[in-house]
Amino acid sequence: MDAQFWALALAVLGFGLIIAEFFVPSGGMIALSCAGSFVGSIVCAHAAWYQHSPKIFWSFSLGLGVLIPSFLVFFLRTLEQTSLGKNILLPKTDPDDVVPYKSEAAALERLIGRVGTTLTPMNPGGMVRVENERLHATTEGLLLKLGDAIEVIGIQGNRVIVRRASPGKRTSAGPSTRESDPATSFPARPAETERLDFDVPQD
Repeated sequence: MDAQFWALALAVLGFGLIIAEFFVPSGGMIALSCAGSFVGSIVCAHAAWYQHSPKIFWSFSLGLGVLIPSFLVFFLRTLEQTSLGKNILLPKTDPDDVVPYKSEAAALERLIGRVGTTLTPMNPGGMVRVENERLHATTEGLLLKLGDAIEVIGIQGNRVIVRRASPGKRTSAGPSTRESDPATSFPARPAETERLDFDVPQD
Protein backbone atom coordinates (compact mmCIF):
# COMPACT_ATOMS: atom_id res chain seq x y z
CA MET A 1 0.00 0.00 0.00
CA ASP A 2 1.49 3.29 -1.07
CA ALA A 3 1.22 6.75 0.45
CA GLN A 4 -1.65 7.74 -1.83
CA PHE A 5 -3.86 5.03 -0.34
CA TRP A 6 -3.06 6.06 3.21
CA ALA A 7 -3.66 9.73 2.43
CA LEU A 8 -7.17 8.94 1.22
CA ALA A 9 -7.86 6.27 3.87
CA LEU A 10 -6.84 8.49 6.77
CA ALA A 11 -8.96 11.34 5.39
CA VAL A 12 -12.03 9.08 5.24
CA LEU A 13 -11.24 7.78 8.74
CA GLY A 14 -11.10 11.35 10.03
CA PHE A 15 -14.60 12.12 8.73
CA GLY A 16 -15.87 8.91 10.29
CA LEU A 17 -14.36 9.87 13.64
CA ILE A 18 -16.15 13.24 13.47
CA ILE A 19 -19.45 11.37 13.37
CA ALA A 20 -18.36 8.95 16.12
CA GLU A 21 -17.47 11.83 18.43
CA PHE A 22 -21.16 12.75 18.78
CA PHE A 23 -22.37 9.25 19.61
CA VAL A 24 -19.54 7.60 21.56
CA PRO A 25 -18.45 9.12 24.89
CA SER A 26 -14.65 9.05 24.93
CA GLY A 27 -13.52 12.00 27.00
CA GLY A 28 -12.01 13.68 23.95
CA MET A 29 -9.96 10.69 22.76
CA ILE A 30 -11.96 10.34 19.53
CA ALA A 31 -11.46 14.03 18.79
CA LEU A 32 -7.70 13.67 19.23
CA SER A 33 -7.72 10.58 17.00
CA CYS A 34 -9.69 12.53 14.40
CA ALA A 35 -7.13 15.34 14.39
CA GLY A 36 -4.32 12.78 14.17
CA SER A 37 -6.00 11.10 11.19
CA PHE A 38 -6.19 14.35 9.21
CA VAL A 39 -2.59 15.24 10.07
CA GLY A 40 -1.47 11.77 9.01
CA SER A 41 -3.44 12.11 5.80
CA ILE A 42 -1.63 15.35 4.91
CA VAL A 43 1.75 13.78 5.76
CA CYS A 44 1.02 10.82 3.49
CA ALA A 45 -0.21 13.18 0.75
CA HIS A 46 3.07 15.10 1.02
CA ALA A 47 5.04 11.89 0.61
CA ALA A 48 2.88 10.76 -2.30
CA TRP A 49 2.55 13.90 -4.45
CA TYR A 50 4.71 16.81 -3.28
CA GLN A 51 7.90 15.77 -5.10
CA HIS A 52 6.51 15.16 -8.58
CA SER A 53 3.03 16.81 -8.46
CA PRO A 54 2.93 19.62 -5.87
CA LYS A 55 -0.34 20.94 -7.33
CA ILE A 56 -2.06 17.68 -6.40
CA PHE A 57 -0.69 17.92 -2.87
CA TRP A 58 -1.85 21.53 -2.39
CA SER A 59 -5.23 20.80 -3.92
CA PHE A 60 -5.66 17.83 -1.57
CA SER A 61 -4.60 19.86 1.50
CA LEU A 62 -6.79 22.85 0.66
CA GLY A 63 -9.68 20.49 -0.10
CA LEU A 64 -9.41 19.00 3.38
CA GLY A 65 -9.29 22.49 4.87
CA VAL A 66 -12.61 23.30 3.19
CA LEU A 67 -14.30 19.92 3.55
CA ILE A 68 -13.70 19.46 7.28
CA PRO A 69 -15.65 22.54 8.53
CA SER A 70 -18.24 22.16 5.75
CA PHE A 71 -18.84 18.53 6.66
CA LEU A 72 -19.08 19.42 10.36
CA VAL A 73 -21.68 22.14 9.73
CA PHE A 74 -23.69 19.94 7.36
CA PHE A 75 -23.64 17.05 9.81
CA LEU A 76 -24.80 19.22 12.72
CA ARG A 77 -27.60 20.79 10.67
CA THR A 78 -28.78 17.34 9.59
CA LEU A 79 -28.51 15.98 13.12
CA GLU A 80 -30.66 18.81 14.50
CA GLN A 81 -33.57 17.70 12.32
CA THR A 82 -33.65 14.16 13.74
CA SER A 83 -35.21 13.04 17.02
CA LEU A 84 -31.91 11.45 18.01
CA GLY A 85 -30.06 14.69 17.44
CA LYS A 86 -32.54 16.65 19.55
CA ASN A 87 -31.76 14.34 22.46
CA ILE A 88 -27.99 14.63 21.97
CA LEU A 89 -27.59 18.32 21.23
CA LEU A 90 -28.47 21.00 23.75
CA PRO A 91 -31.79 22.73 22.93
CA LYS A 92 -31.72 26.33 21.82
CA THR A 93 -32.42 28.74 24.63
CA ASP A 94 -35.49 30.91 24.51
CA PRO A 95 -34.59 34.63 24.63
CA ASP A 96 -37.44 35.15 27.10
CA ASP A 97 -35.70 32.74 29.49
CA VAL A 98 -32.31 34.40 29.13
CA VAL A 99 -33.27 38.07 29.42
CA PRO A 100 -34.74 38.80 32.88
CA TYR A 101 -37.98 40.81 33.17
CA LYS A 102 -38.31 41.00 29.37
CA SER A 103 -42.11 40.92 29.38
CA GLU A 104 -42.33 43.38 32.30
CA ALA A 105 -39.92 45.79 30.60
CA ALA A 106 -41.92 45.63 27.36
CA ALA A 107 -45.09 46.56 29.26
CA LEU A 108 -43.35 49.44 31.07
CA GLU A 109 -41.82 50.97 27.94
CA ARG A 110 -45.14 52.64 27.10
CA LEU A 111 -44.80 54.74 30.27
CA ILE A 112 -41.58 56.45 29.18
CA GLY A 113 -42.24 60.18 29.01
CA ARG A 114 -45.36 59.99 31.19
CA VAL A 115 -45.75 62.04 34.35
CA GLY A 116 -46.83 60.81 37.78
CA THR A 117 -46.27 61.36 41.50
CA THR A 118 -44.19 59.72 44.19
CA LEU A 119 -45.99 57.53 46.71
CA THR A 120 -42.98 57.29 49.02
CA PRO A 121 -39.78 59.29 49.51
CA MET A 122 -37.24 58.34 46.82
CA ASN A 123 -33.72 57.85 48.19
CA PRO A 124 -33.16 56.65 45.53
CA GLY A 125 -35.66 53.76 45.39
CA GLY A 126 -39.34 53.88 46.20
CA MET A 127 -42.85 53.72 44.82
CA VAL A 128 -44.51 55.99 42.27
CA ARG A 129 -47.93 56.25 40.68
CA VAL A 130 -48.10 56.67 36.90
CA GLU A 131 -51.44 56.41 35.08
CA ASN A 132 -53.08 54.88 38.17
CA GLU A 133 -50.37 52.17 38.38
CA ARG A 134 -48.23 51.70 41.48
CA LEU A 135 -44.68 50.98 40.32
CA HIS A 136 -41.28 50.32 41.83
CA ALA A 137 -38.97 53.11 40.76
CA THR A 138 -35.44 54.46 41.06
CA THR A 139 -34.72 58.16 40.86
CA GLU A 140 -31.96 59.63 38.72
CA GLY A 141 -30.10 62.41 40.42
CA LEU A 142 -31.78 64.32 43.24
CA LEU A 143 -33.75 62.63 45.98
CA LEU A 144 -37.51 63.15 45.86
CA LYS A 145 -40.10 63.71 48.55
CA LEU A 146 -43.54 62.22 48.96
CA GLY A 147 -45.96 63.77 46.49
CA ASP A 148 -43.36 65.21 44.11
CA ALA A 149 -44.20 65.19 40.40
CA ILE A 150 -41.96 62.82 38.44
CA GLU A 151 -41.33 61.90 34.82
CA VAL A 152 -40.49 58.37 33.62
CA ILE A 153 -37.24 58.46 31.62
CA GLY A 154 -36.28 54.80 31.31
CA ILE A 155 -36.67 51.16 32.33
CA GLN A 156 -34.34 49.07 34.48
CA GLY A 157 -35.51 45.47 34.73
CA ASN A 158 -38.94 45.59 36.33
CA ARG A 159 -38.45 49.13 37.65
CA VAL A 160 -38.91 52.53 36.05
CA ILE A 161 -36.27 55.24 36.22
CA VAL A 162 -37.70 58.63 37.12
CA ARG A 163 -36.61 62.22 37.69
CA ARG A 164 -38.27 65.37 38.92
CA ALA A 165 -40.76 66.53 36.31
CA SER A 166 -40.14 69.87 34.62
CA PRO A 167 -42.57 72.69 35.54
CA GLY A 168 -44.33 72.42 32.18
CA LYS A 169 -45.21 68.77 32.77
CA ARG A 170 -46.16 68.88 36.41
CA THR A 171 -49.67 70.03 35.65
CA SER A 172 -50.41 66.70 33.95
CA ALA A 173 -49.27 64.63 36.88
CA GLY A 174 -52.79 64.33 38.22
CA PRO A 175 -53.88 64.64 41.83
CA SER A 176 -51.26 64.60 44.52
CA THR A 177 -50.47 61.46 46.45
CA ARG A 178 -52.24 62.61 49.58
CA GLU A 179 -55.46 63.07 47.62
CA SER A 180 -55.33 60.01 45.36
CA ASP A 181 -53.76 57.30 47.50
CA PRO A 182 -56.08 55.94 50.19
CA ALA A 183 -53.13 54.49 52.09
CA THR A 184 -51.59 57.93 52.63
CA SER A 185 -54.69 60.15 52.76
CA PHE A 186 -55.91 61.58 56.06
CA PRO A 187 -59.09 63.49 56.96
CA ALA A 188 -58.59 67.21 56.90
CA ARG A 189 -58.44 69.02 60.23
CA PRO A 190 -61.27 71.40 60.96
CA ALA A 191 -60.31 74.98 60.52
CA GLU A 192 -59.49 76.85 63.69
CA THR A 193 -62.13 79.44 62.89
CA GLU A 194 -64.87 76.84 62.36
CA ARG A 195 -67.85 77.39 64.71
CA LEU A 196 -68.29 74.70 67.38
CA ASP A 197 -71.68 73.04 67.72
CA PHE A 198 -71.74 73.42 71.55
CA ASP A 199 -71.34 76.25 73.99
CA VAL A 200 -68.11 76.68 75.91
CA PRO A 201 -68.81 77.14 79.63
CA GLN A 202 -68.10 80.65 80.82
CA ASP A 203 -66.64 81.43 84.24
